Amino acid sequence: MGDEFVTFRRFLPNEDADLLAACEKGAKEKLETLYPLKRIKAIDSFSITIESDSLYAVDGYEVYLIGLIDEEVPALQRTTDGHIIPFRV
Repeated sequence: MGDEFVTFRRFLPNEDADLLAACEKGAKEKLETLYPLKRIKAIDSFSITIESDSLYAVDGYEVYLIGLIDEEVPALQRTTDGHIIPFRV
C-alpha cells in the first residue's frame, strides 16, 4: 500500500450480514487469484486459512483476516506480518 498510513479493522460478529457475505466472496476470489495453486482450507466471514509453503506460513498455513481499510475499502490482513491486501466486492 505504499508509504501511506492505513487503519485495518477486522470484521466483528455484529457487522451487516450482506456486507460480510459480499466481502467473504471477494476475499476468497482475491486469494484464489493471488495464490492459484494454494488450497483454501477454512473460510468464514472473518478469516480465510490457506495451505502454503511461503515464508509467512505457520505449520504450512497462512491466515488472513477479512475487514476494512479506513472503514471503507474491503481488505485482507495476513496475521503473521500484518501485510494488507485490498480487494473489490
